[in-house]
Amino acid sequence: MSSFSYHHRSVSAEVISSADARVATFRIEEIPWYQEYQEGIEGTYLEQLAAHEAREAATTREAFEEGTTRLERDPTMPHSIDTWPRFNSYSTPPPSNYPLSGSKPYYTYGPATTPTKSHPSYVDHYRQASNASQTWLASAPSSARPTSSRNASSSVPLASRSGVASPTESHSRSRRNSMSRFQLPTADAYRSSKRDDERYAAARAQQHQQYADAQRQARLIAERDATPKRMEDRQRKAQATSWFEESQRLSGEAVRKQQEEQRHRADQERQRADDKLRREVQARAEEERGHERGRSQTHNPAAAATDKKWYQNTFRERSRDRRSKDERPERERAKSQGRAREAVEARERVGRDRFRSANSPSTVATAWTGYEKACTELMDSEQGKMSTNLTFYDIPWPVLGQANSFHDLTSQNIAAFLLSPDHSQGKSPKARLWAAILIWHPDKFAQKVLPRVSESHRPAIVAAVNIVSRIIIELTTSYAD
Repeated sequence: MSSFSYHHRSVSAEVISSADARVATFRIEEIPWYQEYQEGIEGTYLEQLAAHEAREAATTREAFEEGTTRLERDPTMPHSIDTWPRFNSYSTPPPSNYPLSGSKPYYTYGPATTPTKSHPSYVDHYRQASNASQTWLASAPSSARPTSSRNASSSVPLASRSGVASPTESHSRSRRNSMSRFQLPTADAYRSSKRDDERYAAARAQQHQQYADAQRQARLIAERDATPKRMEDRQRKAQATSWFEESQRLSGEAVRKQQEEQRHRADQERQRADDKLRREVQARAEEERGHERGRSQTHNPAAAATDKKWYQNTFRERSRDRRSKDERPERERAKSQGRAREAVEARERVGRDRFRSANSPSTVATAWTGYEKACTELMDSEQGKMSTNLTFYDIPWPVLGQANSFHDLTSQNIAAFLLSPDHSQGKSPKARLWAAILIWHPDKFAQKVLPRVSESHRPAIVAAVNIVSRIIIELTTSYAD
């Protein structure tokens, strides 16, 4: 009769033979059929463990490929693709549908420590049980075992005699077989994910650099486009400022001239008042002297007739002098008016003679030829071939002779010069006016001529060009009707 006693994971049996009353101690692991049974259980468990690890690796790989695909489709993702799965940070232990065999006592399937990584590892951490957790039924001491030859040749073979590996050899062989059947993932996956993260960071940095370059290029283009506008605004402000300063200067001169005239008039009135007062004082003194002289005659009657005659002559002379003094301004005024009248008549005669000589056909034809030549040189010359300090008097204005001010640029003078019958007989008045518009258009004139005009004369020339253009357009409209 035999009985089996199990203690922890080790199984041992004591076979008690009633025949010879001898006890034979042996391990059930050494029985061939039990070893085959345990290897079948171990193979099934290892296959399940390998399948579980394969499923975990496939899930992780799918998550990583999905993240990589999303990154390729949208490189501007604001977040970083984590190659480690977040849906199951800690993989579940493999199923244990079968009890652990006694031949593998050195595995204890439980977490070794609390996970401290930010992401789970591909390798599940298991700690190896110490050999102290395995209780082996020690063999009987040599002193208690019978050493008979019968016992040595019994039907239960020993480990050395049966050829079955010892527990240590079985332990090493099983461990080698388990490691050779499947290989757990290494740290290459982590390094690969790290390289992917570095590539993604490099791509993001390159994208940010490209965006910064594009922004800088856009700013440069905007500044380049804004520079002509700023120059035009500055030029317009300078023109307005110079024109305002010129108007202020002219108005100041007019005010000063008016003040000087008022001061001169006040001085003249004060002088006249002083002269009048002096004359009154002199007259009063003369009267007093006459009274004194009359009083002296009462004491000397012989001299009365002589004094009377002298007094009459003196009064007559003074009256004549007074009348001559009163009539002198009138005579001076008449003389000045006569001289002014003669000067005006002389200027009118000179003007009529000059107008007749200037309006002669030969003079008009010569002036028109010079006007066309000057306009051609002014509009068609290059920037460096002509003076860059043009003044108001250098512009060939469309009038007969030289225009010295805005008063010469009248509609009558411009029409008389442009529409004169003494030149351009082959062109109609409308064709002449259209040709003049092409020359005196404000925009075209500002583009070709204004940059070469002196800064001080630029406002006056711009105003004069606007006046000429408006007059020519009015003439064109009148001839079109």
